[in-house]
Amino acid sequence: MEEHIEQLLKEKEAAQLVVTSVKETQMIGADLISSPTDLASSLATGETTRLSQELQAHKQKNEKLLQKFQTLESQKVKNDTLYVEEMQKSQRLGLKVKQLERKTLMAETLAQDKEDIWLDISHSITEVWSSIQIIFEQQELIAKCRAEIET
Repeated sequence: MEEHIEQLLKEKEAAQLVVTSVKETQMIGADLISSPTDLASSLATGETTRLSQELQAHKQKNEKLLQKFQTLESQKVKNDTLYVEEMQKSQRLGLKVKQLERKTLMAETLAQDKEDIWLDISHSITEVWSSIQIIFEQQELIAKCRAEIET
């Protein structure tokens, strides 16, 4: 995430450098073109040709830099979009993690409750079992007594 932000900052700085360079080149070209008659009269033909070629080279460089700037700008837009999507995805995953943590906590609590209930049931059965055994013994004795009375 931090690397992505650093990359975006570097691209922004590069784009600003391109814009600055383009403006400077345009200013140089504007200075050369501002007074063509004065320039032509004061300079030799070879000098004008050289300046014209230099201006043409600056224009080409300007166009290349402008294309590079536009490419960087479109990449920046794509990166910004991807960054927003990743942030939203990260937030959704964070919410999902919190939900799963709650479910896990609830499951642990439920498991503990079940264990406590079964422990209580087993204690109750142990406590009551002796009474149940006595009842069965009494029923056996009653059955024997009836059998003796009937015979």
